[in-house]
Amino acid sequence: MAILQSSHWFVIIALKQVIYRSGNDTRVQSATRKCGRTADHFFGKTNPNATLTTQLKGVDMSIIKKTFLVFVTCYLAACSSTKLDEKTDNVAPLTVGSQSAKYDPISDPKSPLYQKGSIYFDFDEYTVKSSYQPLLKANADYLKSNQSRIVIEGNTDDRGTSEYNLALGQRRSEAVKRALIALGVNSNQIEAVSFGEEKPKNTGTGEKAWQENRRADIVYR
Repeated sequence: MAILQSSHWFVIIALKQVIYRSGNDTRVQSATRKCGRTADHFFGKTNPNATLTTQLKGVDMSIIKKTFLVFVTCYLAACSSTKLDEKTDNVAPLTVGSQSAKYDPISDPKSPLYQKGSIYFDFDEYTVKSSYQPLLKANADYLKSNQSRIVIEGNTDDRGTSEYNLALGQRRSEAVKRALIALGVNSNQIEAVSFGEEKPKNTGTGEKAWQENRRADIVYR
């Protein structure tokens, strides 16, 4: 019993050191106190007034070593409950599809699609001109090779009503979508939307600005 009591004293003192060194970390303290209660149950209660000399007298060193292993196990269990959380707090969350993570071949000078992302239309028209076939083929080949997804954004100039321009922008984006599907792109890779006159490339007035705004933009996700 004296040996068990001494071992119990050693564990409790060691666990108190863990609590002391943990500072204000309540999670370590809580887990460490649980280990202390386990030690109480395993060794049995000791005399709280016993001195260090009395507790250690006649203790076999093998018992001390075994007790130290119990302490180390409890300490690691207490620390692991917080270290993983602390490391998690320092890891930036991965956001799928975020602006920082996606690759835009239209903006990459090394890409075959560099600056090949806009199709322009005549006034009040939504027919894709034959001169855009090389641009459409380059995008179609890219989409078929890597299964990327795109949004085709139809746009108009600011002449006409908002409702009419939304419908015209949708017809333009749908026309580009049909052209890409005809070149072998899976329709599931393409979404066609309209911004009407709400997303101008040129905010000025006059024919030059209107020409830049009558367009459909291919945007890679």
